[in-house]
Amino acid sequence: MTSPEPGAFPVDGHRRFDVRCSSAQTWLAAILAEITWFSPKLLSSFSQVGRPDGVGGMIQEGTDSQGRRSRWTFTDVTPTSFHWQGFSAAPDGEFELFQEMRAARR
Repeated sequence: MTSPEPGAFPVDGHRRFDVRCSSAQTWLAAILAEITWFSPKLLSSFSQVGRPDGVGGMIQEGTDSQGRRSRWTFTDVTPTSFHWQGFSAAPDGEFELFQEMRAARR
């Protein structure tokens, strides 16, 4: 990963990240890892572990700073774009979509 610069994928309205890779598979391999995400806007954090979804994307699962289960999915991954969905576990244990975005490099 490189430092943020114009054209990097926007994240959480405050942070940006930029991954320079020659293929979608390389991009996925670069981010398949244990992550901790800090959200200054939400005043929370997420700890997750990623894995391939079996169809060219990835799933990250873990918990947020309140102990709720979380799931982030990355689908339709190309070298220049991806589709992201964020889910949180409802009280009954089912995941509910709370945020969705399509990111594209300009």
